[in-house]
Amino acid sequence: MIRYVVDASIALKWFLDEDGSDTARLLLDDNSGLIFAAPNELLAPAILPIEVRYVLGKQFNKGVISFDMLVGSLGILRKIFGSFAPIDYDLIEQASTLSFRTFDANTIQPTFGIYDCLYISLAMACDAELVTSDRRQADLAQHHGVSTRVI
Repeated sequence: MIRYVVDASIALKWFLDEDGSDTARLLLDDNSGLIFAAPNELLAPAILPIEVRYVLGKQFNKGVISFDMLVGSLGILRKIFGSFAPIDYDLIEQASTLSFRTFDANTIQPTFGIYDCLYISLAMACDAELVTSDRRQADLAQHHGVSTRVI
């Protein structure tokens, strides 16, 4: 079984019609194994449903999605993932390390968003492939030895 860490940009493609949505939806039911190894295990940190619900709320306010889709989104995500990886101390510490570059004892500078680094850190911890639509996030993950796929 192949493990995939799915970030919010991919989960949103399951609800919204945008570039890459058809490919992202294959993660949900790709019995052919031609694009994603089948069977697979989908993983995500506990922040994913928060990020997805936030964006879907904005899309509802713009009239892009229905109220039923907005309200049902958390249940759908729970059904897809079963559970979400807790954001524990180790995951936060690893994500913080990836997110900030230390210049000296007195100066650090954020180089990448810590939320995105949580997905990379989870992929590292679970020996999983990261699936994202964010090229910068994929580049950072690859720099740290994480297999990635950009949709």
